[in-house]
Amino acid sequence: MLRHRRPGRAQPRQAGADRRRPRRAAAQRGGGRRAPHVHAQQLRPVPAVPGAGPQPGRGPDHRHAQARGDQGRAGHRAVQQGRRAEHHAARRDQRDAAPAPRSHRGGVPAGRPDRHVRHRPAPGARARHGGGARAAPGHRGFARRRRRGRHAGGAAAARGGRRLRVEADAVGILNRRRAAPTAPAAAGPPEPVWDFPRPLGAGARQAGEPWRLPDEPAISGIAADAVRVGALTVRAASLVGPAHRCAEPAQHRQDAYRLGRDQARRHLLVAVADGMSDSSRSHLGANVAVTALIGRLRADLARGAALDAPALFLDAARQMSGMAAQQQVTENDVRAAALAAVVPVEPAADGRRLVWAAWLADVGAWVRADTGWRRLIGDDKRGLDGDVLTEFLPFHPDRVRTAQLTLERGAVLALATDGIGDGFADGAAPWFAGRWADPPHIASFVADVGYDARGLLDDRTAVVIWCDR
Repeated sequence: MLRHRRPGRAQPRQAGADRRRPRRAAAQRGGGRRAPHVHAQQLRPVPAVPGAGPQPGRGPDHRHAQARGDQGRAGHRAVQQGRRAEHHAARRDQRDAAPAPRSHRGGVPAGRPDRHVRHRPAPGARARHGGGARAAPGHRGFARRRRRGRHAGGAAAARGGRRLRVEADAVGILNRRRAAPTAPAAAGPPEPVWDFPRPLGAGARQAGEPWRLPDEPAISGIAADAVRVGALTVRAASLVGPAHRCAEPAQHRQDAYRLGRDQARRHLLVAVADGMSDSSRSHLGANVAVTALIGRLRADLARGAALDAPALFLDAARQMSGMAAQQQVTENDVRAAALAAVVPVEPAADGRRLVWAAWLADVGAWVRADTGWRRLIGDDKRGLDGDVLTEFLPFHPDRVRTAQLTLERGAVLALATDGIGDGFADGAAPWFAGRWADPPHIASFVADVGYDARGLLDDRTAVVIWCDR
């Protein structure tokens, strides 16, 4: 069917107009709607040139379409420039983030990508400017993008292109400034096994063996305290010895200590006990003894009663016997040596302190001298049977002995079991005097008490008091 052509539409169309703008070309032919933003003042006729006859492509619609096409081409160029800038930024990011690939010709200069390797922008780089995957010319999406660029206007598209370039440059700068991932540090050699100090040079063979557990539930193998009471600084520690902790099964820590103070807070109360190795429940006996001694001392000082050593140790012996009956063992299974001391928190007017002490067997007290330690109380071990005790709790509370010890200002007093006393006697006294000249850190103090020396394998406990420190 033939369609009648409207007057004034006989001019030939520009080449390629239908291919580039199909809907606009159809509108110009009269087969579609006219664009709603075409105003009447833009459709004024152009004066004809005399003698020139009809001029193809010079109608009123042509001027508007040409102006609009110029704007669309400018916007399209701006978008293409933004895409190219983003593409180059993505290539720079790839070059900075990864080592330059090597070509089949033997390598490329440092910092330059291989021209034989095709570099593509990031997968999400093109989605920011609304295009998604790039459409080929002739595709419906390509024509739709072209129309969108024409309607947006050249100025707006140019601003969009500049914005894309700025964003691409900013992304490139951030990627270049991002720190490269650091490689994990190489694993160094394993740390050496930590050992206790050796004041006498050679150590015991058992000290290098692992610690083990007794068959029955055990009390802790290490106990420690670091306190300050008035003008007194106290460090206390008790460790199971190598002979007891490395056997299979291991034995309990048979030493024990307790710290306390009276209700008026004017005295520091200390109790130390050493269970006998040939008693199966001596660790329980030592713990009951020190608890009973501190409790009775605190009660006597609260009443204002005079300190009575035989009554004090008799009360501890009764509690040890009662515990043995509860455990269904004999009193021989809970034997222990013990010591109790009452130390004034503040010195007297002359700067001295008068310490009350009571002891049974070889648990002793030492005061620090310039080059060692001087024993104040406790039995010395002499002869071949020096380790054999002839008096202990709960059998001999009436054999307890007492003493009044005078401490000068700045003195250092040590209350300890024979695990420390034997080290003093065997030549380690100067080493301990240097280590304990001032109050050490509690971890260092625990290591000192757990010293390693050949032949000294018993449990060791020490309560050291620094006066006016």
